[in-house]
Amino acid sequence: MLQAILHVRNGRADAGLQRIDGSARYRARNFGEAHPLTVESKAVRAMAYQALRRDRDALSDYEIVFRSLFAPDTSFVDAEPSGLRGFYTPIALHSFLSMVAAAYRESPARGVTDGMASDAFRVADRLRASAVQQALIDASARVAIGNPEIAEFARREQDTRRQSRELVAQLNAQLEADARLTKEAQERHKAKPDPAEAASQRALASERRAAIAKSREAVAAADKARGAIVRELAARFPAYGALVNPKPPTLDQVADLLDRGEALVSVYTTPTATFVWFVGSGRGPALHVSPLAQAEVRALVAKLRATLDVGDRPSPGSAPVDLASAHRLYQELLEPFASRLAGVSSLVVATNGDLATIPFAVLVSERPSAGEPAWLVRKHAVTHVSTVAAFAALRQVDRRATAAE
Repeated sequence: MLQAILHVRNGRADAGLQRIDGSARYRARNFGEAHPLTVESKAVRAMAYQALRRDRDALSDYEIVFRSLFAPDTSFVDAEPSGLRGFYTPIALHSFLSMVAAAYRESPARGVTDGMASDAFRVADRLRASAVQQALIDASARVAIGNPEIAEFARREQDTRRQSRELVAQLNAQLEADARLTKEAQERHKAKPDPAEAASQRALASERRAAIAKSREAVAAADKARGAIVRELAARFPAYGALVNPKPPTLDQVADLLDRGEALVSVYTTPTATFVWFVGSGRGPALHVSPLAQAEVRALVAKLRATLDVGDRPSPGSAPVDLASAHRLYQELLEPFASRLAGVSSLVVATNGDLATIPFAVLVSERPSAGEPAWLVRKHAVTHVSTVAAFAALRQVDRRATAAE
């Protein structure tokens, strides 16, 4: 996996594809198409296809990845396990965003399909959640201790996860032993043909393959059982499930959750571009990809924060707010949606990185002049959320509570 990624990153996509394609096929054959190990290898294969400009093949693999990543029975730990493996899928997801950005640059109006825009929206929120999700899972584990029913679900899920890992390790050992013993038998037969020995080896090989088939079935059964536990937990305790296993909503799902006069803006910054999605309750969602790169965003935020952070200043309030930086950020992030913002009274904002350290209320919608600055907050009430998934979970809880009254 790592070697394939390094090949792709260093301009040797052909070599990367050759290495990862065999891994993807091997894992699909032995662990199943939906197993996290198979999905992980297809995520890296999508990167290789993308680097070779085989976009159709890349999108096909990315679709498989998204189907698994956002499935209700896929947990956060499946997609981002501990250790080095936890980096593979996020790297591939960032690669997909770069594909979307390239398509947008080629044709802002037609380059990105609605499906790609919605997938990118969910991918960005999934990446945004990665930084804080493990802390939430750890905190939720402490909550589970105080609720016997949730604790029992958590114990069962952990037991089946452990069983699945053990079964996969056993299957890998069986496959390696079968390949080694088969090769040794072939070499002995080639050196000294013996019909009786060959027949014996064929019988032993048949027994090994039967054992391998049983192990494959056991892996599939364990994964199915764990998926059922995750789904039941989410159904019985939706608030807890949304906390430990959040699923980024689609653009259309977010639109359904918004009230009249409300809109949501999701902003995700990458090293080469900044993605902005606008979702309102009245009109269809829209995507804008700004050329503003991570380094430029960091510089603008630093200048703006220098005039907002007054705690260490001898005379707080003596320095004027950096209106030029505040307006530049507005121009790049929100001005493309100016006509949609006209009817919005409440704006929900989800950001990442440096942008998450400033309140969007201080952005300025007009070029700075001698008069009163056109603060964004004067036109829209601004609320910040950590992720779109968190917003959706809270909104759904509120609606369930209202319906129960």
